[in-house]
Amino acid sequence: MAGIGGRGATTGTGAFTAIWRAGRHAGQDFSAVSPLGCSPSGVVGRNPTSATGGRPSHPPPGRVEFVVLTDRGFADNHPMPSAKPAWIALRRLAGHLLHLIVFAALLAPLGALAAIRVDWMEDASRELRVEQVADAGLAGRFAASDPEFASFGLSRSAYWLRITVPPGVSPLVLEVATPYLDRLDFHRPGPGGGFELVATGDHRPFATREIDYHHPVFRLATSARGDSVHFLRIENAGALQIPLRVHTEEAFRQTAIAEHFAFGMYYGLALVMALYNLFLYFGIRDRAYLSYVVYVSLFSLFVLARNGFAFQWLWPDSPWLGNNSHYLLVAAAIAAATKFTRDFLESSLRTPRLDLALRFAAAFGLTVVAATLADWQRGAVLLVQVHSLFAIGVGVAAAIVALREGYAPARYYLIAFAAIMITAVFSVARNLGLFPANFLSTYGVQVGAALEIVFLALGLADRINLLKHEKAVAQAEALRSQRTAFALLQSHEQELQQRVQLRTQELARANEQLRQREQALEHMAHHDPLTGLANRALLEDRLSQALARARRHQARIGVLLLDLDEFKAINDTHGHAHGDAMLRATAERLRAVVRDSDTVARLGGDEFVILIEGMRTAEDCDGVAAKLLAAVVEPVAFRGVVLRCSVSIGGAVFPADGADAEGLLKRADAAMYAAKHAGRNAYRRADGGPAP
Repeated sequence: MAGIGGRGATTGTGAFTAIWRAGRHAGQDFSAVSPLGCSPSGVVGRNPTSATGGRPSHPPPGRVEFVVLTDRGFADNHPMPSAKPAWIALRRLAGHLLHLIVFAALLAPLGALAAIRVDWMEDASRELRVEQVADAGLAGRFAASDPEFASFGLSRSAYWLRITVPPGVSPLVLEVATPYLDRLDFHRPGPGGGFELVATGDHRPFATREIDYHHPVFRLATSARGDSVHFLRIENAGALQIPLRVHTEEAFRQTAIAEHFAFGMYYGLALVMALYNLFLYFGIRDRAYLSYVVYVSLFSLFVLARNGFAFQWLWPDSPWLGNNSHYLLVAAAIAAATKFTRDFLESSLRTPRLDLALRFAAAFGLTVVAATLADWQRGAVLLVQVHSLFAIGVGVAAAIVALREGYAPARYYLIAFAAIMITAVFSVARNLGLFPANFLSTYGVQVGAALEIVFLALGLADRINLLKHEKAVAQAEALRSQRTAFALLQSHEQELQQRVQLRTQELARANEQLRQREQALEHMAHHDPLTGLANRALLEDRLSQALARARRHQARIGVLLLDLDEFKAINDTHGHAHGDAMLRATAERLRAVVRDSDTVARLGGDEFVILIEGMRTAEDCDGVAAKLLAAVVEPVAFRGVVLRCSVSIGGAVFPADGADAEGLLKRADAAMYAAKHAGRNAYRRADGGPAP
C-alpha cells in the first residue's frame, strides 16, 4: 500500500494528482476490471504504461487520475524468509532490521485497478455548503495538478476535494491516511438524491468514524450508469497535509491486518525491551536503565498517539486528547530522552556545558505543554519542531564529544539516533513527493524507532563492560565538576553582591520618595487644598513667630481680615463650582497685592487673613487694604458667566490693637463687621481711625 507524496500547493487555487495504491492482497485477480483500461498484470513504477503503446500514460489536462494498485508481485518475486525459532541476539536482530530496511526501500507497488479523479478547491470563507460546492457554477473553481501528495501548509481556509468514481468499479473505500485533521465532512451521493454526511475528525469523538480504524475511512459510492461524485471538506488548524489512499474492501481488510501485525511487532519489541531493562535496573541500580525504560515507554505512547491508535483505544471520547495528546507525549518523550542522554553519556562529567543545554531542552518542553493547554495548535507545532531539533542536536553533539573522548558506548547512541533520523527522512521525502510510497516511507518512523530501541539497548549492554574504566574517568570528571561548581559559586556570589548594591540603591530611592511624600503631606496639612493658601494652623504658627520677632525688635505687624460680600449668592445662583472659581481668583489677587514675605491665609468659607510684617507706621495697612478692595472687585469670568464680588476688610495693628494673636484677630474681625455694617466693600480699622 502507498500514499500520496506531495510538493505543496501551486499558485492560485492549486491542485494535485496522485497515484492510489491498494494494500497487500497477494494473489487477487483483477482481470475482471480490465475493460476500464487497466492491465491485469500490473504496472511497475510511478509512470504506468498503457497496455498497447508502451508509452507512459498521463491523465488528461484538468483531471487528476488516481490508480489503485496492488503489490501482488511481492509474494511471487520476493518470498520472505522463514523465521528461526531460536532467540536472536540483539546484534543479530539489529542486523536483520537493517537488511529489512534496505529490502523494503527497494520495493515498488505493482498492479493497477481503476482510475479515480480528484480535484480540489479552497474555501477561504469556510462558509460554503455542499449544495453550493456541487453546483455547476463553482465547477470552474476546482483545479488539478500532478503531485502525489496534497500539502497546503498552515492555512485557515477550508478545502474541498471533489472525488469522482467511474462507473462499474468494485466497492471502494477512501482512507485519509493521517489521524490529525480537525474536521472532515464527507458527503457521499445518497440513493435518493442529495448527499449523505459523515462528519468526523480529531475534534469529534472517535465514534463518529464510519469504520473503526485508526485513520478516517469512508465508503465510496459506485454506480453502474455514470460517475459518482463525492465531496470531502477538510479544515485543520495545523499544517494541512492530505495523504489519500483508495482500497477495495477486501484489500483494505488485508491491509488493516498487515498494519496491525506490523504495529504489534513494534509495540511488542518496545514492551519486551522496556521490561528487560527494567529488570536490569533492579539488579544493577544504574539510572541509565531506568531512564531508558521511561523513554521507550513514553516514545511508544507517542507513536501510539501519532498513528491514531491512542485515540481509537485509550481516549475515544476525548477529542481534546485525540487532537493534542501527541504534543504532550512528544514533549514528555523528548524530556525523557534528554534524561536518558545525560545518564547514558554521563554528560554532567564529560560535557558539562552540553549537559546544561540538555537540561534546558528538557525544561523547554514546558512551552509545548503550555501552548497545548492554551489550544494554540500552530504554536505547539512550531515549538515541537524546535524542541525536537534542539534536543536531538544537543544530544548528538554530546555523543560525538563523548565518543572522541574514548567513551565507546556513545557510538551506539549515534547509530540509534541516526537510524531514526534517516528513516524519518524517507517519510518526509514521501510527503514532499521525492520518494515513492512504500513500506519504508510509510512506516519509516516505526522502523527507525525499533532500530533506536535495539541500538540503545546494545549501548547499555556495552556500558556494563566499561564501568570499572569509567569509574576512574568519573573521578577525574568529578574534580573538574567541582571546579566548575566553585566558579559557578563565585559567579553567584558576585551576582549576590550586585543584587545587594542594587537593593541599596533601590532603598535610597525609596527613602527619597518617602521624604518627598512626607513633604507633600506636610504641605497638605498646612495649606488650603482649594486655593493653596496657608490654612488656620499655619497662620497661627506664623502669627506667633511674627509676634515674637516684633516684640524682640519693637516692630509693628498688621492683621487684615477679609470677608467676601454676597458670596453665598454666587453659590446659590451658579453652584459651588462657580463659588470655588471665585475663591481661587480671589486668592490669586490677594497674593498679587501683598509681598512675598507677607502671609495670605484662608480661614474657611469666604474668610481670608493677611499678615503684614515690617510696617513702619500703622497707616501702612490702609494702603494695602485700598489695593485689596480694588483688586477683589474686578469681575471674574468662569464658564461663560461673569462673577462679581466685593470684600469687607477689618484691620488690627500690633501692639496698639492687641498684644497676642487671639486679640489681634478678634479686633480685626470686629473691624471687618463694622465695614459690612457701613455698606460693605469697605475697610475699617480696629482703633476706629478714618478709612482711606
